Amino acid sequence: MQEFSPYFQLGWQHMLGWQGYGPLLFVIVLCCSYNLINWKKVGLVMLVFALGYGLSFNLGLLYHIYLNPALVTFLVPLTVLISAASNLFNKKQKRHQGKARYLLILLFGLIHGLAFVNYFKTLQVQPADLTEKLLAFNAGLLSGQVLLLMATLFTGFILVWVIKVKKWDWIFFLSSAIFGISLLMTAEHFPALLQ
Repeated sequence: MQEFSPYFQLGWQHMLGWQGYGPLLFVIVLCCSYNLINWKKVGLVMLVFALGYGLSFNLGLLYHIYLNPALVTFLVPLTVLISAASNLFNKKQKRHQGKARYLLILLFGLIHGLAFVNYFKTLQVQPADLTEKLLAFNAGLLSGQVLLLMATLFTGFILVWVIKVKKWDWIFFLSSAIFGISLLMTAEHFPALLQ
């Protein structure tokens, strides 16, 4: 288990690091429209996302499923962009309803998982060590995701319930900022698809 800590840190940094902040922005934009009171709903959203990325990540590594890195690098910020737009155009709380939302989150999780596969493959892990390092990396990802989820919910709670910012203003501000960032990221990665 001596290799657990470095791979846990890699997973943690991949979720919370600024070098590839697509996953970080995605978790924030998914969670910003929820309250601490809605912890079960947000937990279900994050579970669906985790199932999607966990499935594609683990199957991608174990069965060598490969997707063009340029396509995945383009699709990750596109999923963030679509999620932010969904928050902005659904002011009436309908963004929390419907099976279609969960299917979309599952699809986005699958895309993000494939991005993790491409990243993890660069680490050149030996097959004999794969299970231990995969477990550590996934634990780091999940821990970072939970921390980010709690920070987003807690910040929203402070702003909406303590400082009395309107909930829609919080959602609009955060989703607009993330929309702008992800639009730039999507535009930046689009030319690589054409090569």
